[in-house]
Amino acid sequence: MVSRKNLRSVFDALPFPCMLLDTDLVITEVSAVYATTMGMAREQLVGHYLFDAFPLSDAAAEDVRSGAVNPLVLVRASMQRVLDTGQPDPVPLQKYDLPDPDSPTGFSERWWSFTTFPITETSTGVTTGAPPTTSAPSAPGRVTGLLHLTEDVTEEVTRRTGLPTDALAAVAEEVERSTALLRGRTRELEADLYTRAVQVQALTAARETAAHRLAGLARTALALAQARTVQDLTDQITDQGLAALGCDGGAVAVFTPGDAATMDLTITDGFGAATQRDYARLPADSHLPACVAATTGRAVLLHDAAASTAWDPEMSAVMASTGSQAFACLPLSAGGHLLGSLVAGWREPQTFDVGQVELLAAFAAQCAQVLDRLLVAEAERAAAATAAAAWETLQRSLLTAPPEPDHAQVVVRYRAAARAAQVGGDWYDAFIQSDGATVLVIGDVIGHDTIAAAAMGQVRTMLRSVAAHTGEGPAKVLAATDRLLRTLMLETSATALVARVEQTPQDRVRGVSRVRWSSAGHLPPLIIDTDATVTPLSALDSDLMLGVDPDTRRHESAVTVDRGSTLLLYTDGLVERRGESLDVGLERLRTVAEGLAAAGADLDELVDGLLARLVDVQGERADDDVALIAVRLHRQDQPRPSEAGPNRVPDGVPAER
Repeated sequence: MVSRKNLRSVFDALPFPCMLLDTDLVITEVSAVYATTMGMAREQLVGHYLFDAFPLSDAAAEDVRSGAVNPLVLVRASMQRVLDTGQPDPVPLQKYDLPDPDSPTGFSERWWSFTTFPITETSTGVTTGAPPTTSAPSAPGRVTGLLHLTEDVTEEVTRRTGLPTDALAAVAEEVERSTALLRGRTRELEADLYTRAVQVQALTAARETAAHRLAGLARTALALAQARTVQDLTDQITDQGLAALGCDGGAVAVFTPGDAATMDLTITDGFGAATQRDYARLPADSHLPACVAATTGRAVLLHDAAASTAWDPEMSAVMASTGSQAFACLPLSAGGHLLGSLVAGWREPQTFDVGQVELLAAFAAQCAQVLDRLLVAEAERAAAATAAAAWETLQRSLLTAPPEPDHAQVVVRYRAAARAAQVGGDWYDAFIQSDGATVLVIGDVIGHDTIAAAAMGQVRTMLRSVAAHTGEGPAKVLAATDRLLRTLMLETSATALVARVEQTPQDRVRGVSRVRWSSAGHLPPLIIDTDATVTPLSALDSDLMLGVDPDTRRHESAVTVDRGSTLLLYTDGLVERRGESLDVGLERLRTVAEGLAAAGADLDELVDGLLARLVDVQGERADDDVALIAVRLHRQDQPRPSEAGPNRVPDGVPAER
């Protein structure tokens, strides 16, 4: 969305009266000089329909009823011509009275000279304006707004006629009843006013270039407000802003990120490819004007070739490369900090009058405000990304590689969330107890910050230590971990599920294994049978998560599965979606897993396929961390499959149980 504050800052800096209107003739912005000229507050103008802000006076309405031309119609007709043709429309002289609470009639008689310019949109969707040209104008694009530049000439008209302003109406009456002598005087007056009109028209023509530049800067201000990166900003400045200023070429110089000793320059095509190549990076202490303006905060104005070479002999090479001889280099500063400089160049000598310099300074100030915002945002994003990467690396370091028991393949995955500066408490674990049983753990500490990540490391370590030391089953391991949280006064809560894969000699002969599990408020694991049927393992009882009530009774469930089956444990980031019930997500997981299994996916393909179809399909990284752990129990009446990896278990532990 376009920033009203950014647009207003540009208009407030303009030294002449002008206003910006939309195609419905509603005033969208005015210069401070315009409001002063009209004797009205900005709030009386902006947001109002033009002719509600400037109604027809009673005297003018009476004249219209008597057959005179309605001045409101004339002004509106001029603006309609601009909307219809896309070309500027100058009006050398027009009478239009202003509301005046101090006048007995409520209005003061005023005379104006004005020109209305179009703000148009090209077929590419880039808003442009029709610059002054001596050639036939090209077909205009859609007019999206009007820039109205006006001048109060009441004093000049009054001086020329020799009559006070409030006597002009009386003149009209006198003309109607006057003698031929008075008619002659009227003709003299008309001739005098025509002379004035010619003078005003010449002045209007002289200001057309400035007005076109203003229109271009107004469009550029809207584009700058939408910039999201420093590159966006520099592209808008060099592609639109400098052209609107009437420059033949230009550049934006900013300090190189992380290296204040050098400056990076984005240079317009108008300066040529050689300049873009040779001056893309400069030492910040260079005496070239762009660097001096950026490092000292002083504007550098070089009127012509003589001034440029007098500044520094190296400018001869710059002029030869750019084809320009006059340069204006203005510092870009915000909040007391120097950010870089704005460079404008012209092939012809420049006078750098007060109006031109003020316009350049206003544009540079606008650019600096946006640049400061973008640099701060980019620095914050970079810092957040660095912190997130560090925490993610630390978190991954806590998630050790799984064991490789005989005829059992264990695959793990961890996917960090999209949040730039957060890490979560999701974890997985797999290890072998002293009797040879394989233990799988999945858990999620409540929270999404560094505290949650640190707590995750503590809970995971405690649970692993309890299970490895005691050799107990899932329910007792969770109960002991819960009591340890209280003993160590760790104020944290977590869901967790512990599953133990075990086998008796009789089970081995039958080609089955037994899975015992206990859940502390965690999502149900899945069993994928050899025929690709997917079954959620619902516990007999739903137990509290860890950290709520250490004395709660924990329950254990068990199921016998055929060898060749797969056990899948996961965290909620795999199934939960904002605004969707959990049941929908669980059913989606079951359907996708069933499809992958039916297609014959091996274990790596299965878990990667789940991530691709349930997480990556959203078009970006998930809103939550995702942890997965899966074990495939290969048949034991056949040789150990290669995908199960080497038989890697702790010393002194049976190879398989």
